[in-house]
Amino acid sequence: LHTSGHNPRHSQDQRWRQRMMHKFKYYVEKFQKTSCVGCGRCMRTCPVDMNLAEMLTAMAR
Repeated sequence: LHTSGHNPRHSQDQRWRQRMMHKFKYYVEKFQKTSCVGCGRCMRTCPVDMNLAEMLTAMAR
C-alpha cells in the first residue's frame, strides 16, 4: 500500500508473492543476503503453518 492509498497488487496472493520474492529472491540476487528481519510475520500468516525461515535456510545449504 502506497502512502497515496494506491495498492498496485489487488489480491492478497499477489501481495504475498511480491513480499516473498522481494525478501528471498530479488534482494538476494542484488545483495547476496535476504532482507528477512526475523519478525515472524510470514510464519504467523502462513496458511499451512510452515516455518519459512527454517525452510529457506535449509534450501540455501
